[in-house]
Amino acid sequence: MIFNISNMKGKKMKKNLELVKKIAQSESGRIGYVIAWLFGVPVSLLFIIFLIRGH
Repeated sequence: MIFNISNMKGKKMKKNLELVKKIAQSESGRIGYVIAWLFGVPVSLLFIIFLIRGH
């Protein structure tokens, strides 16, 4: 049997890249809340925004 190792690596890398993109998209909003909090936005206001946006 002959395996094309470079093709197998390419498919695995593509799957990993898709997974990383999904995680980054789901985490991007959370990081924004943390940054806003660090800049001094009150947690109660952030919580209200969180509820309004429907997450």
